[in-house]
This record gives sequence, structure tokens and C-alpha cells, in this order.
Amino acid sequence: MLATGLALFGIGSLAAGLADTTGQLIAARAGMGVGGALLLTTTLAVVVQIFAPA
Repeated sequence: MLATGLALFGIGSLAAGLADTTGQLIAARAGMGVGGALLLTTTLAVVVQIFAPA
């Protein structure tokens, strides 16, 4: 999931940088949002597993 989130965010970022129209930019930013959502949830899960509660 973490790798998928990174890939979606990266592809969305590339698409946003190459966007010619407003619609393309909005669609790319939506893809970045999905990738960012995957990154946030999986990163929090990894952090909880790596660091001790104390």
C-alpha cells in the first residue's frame, strides 16, 4: 500500500506538472489526493510498529 501510494502521488505530481488545462490539473491533483491518503494511513501504521509505546 505504501509503494502504491508513493506511485500514485508521483504519477499525479508528474501529470500536474505537465497539465495543459485546468481540468487536467484538477484530475491530477485528485490523483495526488488519493495517493496522499494511502501514504498517510500506511505511514501511521508503520510508525506504530517501529516505535515502542514508551
